Amino acid sequence: MPAAAAARAVTATTWPSASAIHGGTTLATGGGGGGIGVGSSLPRRVHSTGVRWSKDEHDRFVVGMSKHGHAWSDISRMYVQTR
Repeated sequence: MPAAAAARAVTATTWPSASAIHGGTTLATGGGGGGIGVGSSLPRRVHSTGVRWSKDEHDRFVVGMSKHGHAWSDISRMYVQTR
């Protein structure tokens, strides 16, 4: 095979897609499986919707943020003990 034809043959090689390598799921999107790969025995994560903050909790949180910035543990300990 001439060198030019061999070069074209190498560049024309198609590589498998990420979804083909990872069994139909990609790591970037997570594939919605909650585990690793196909047939994983890891359970899916369950997300709780939570409970809305009351007006009083929110107001106390805002005061804590203004005094302590992003020191979440200080805000939780001193202003919003319910969270």
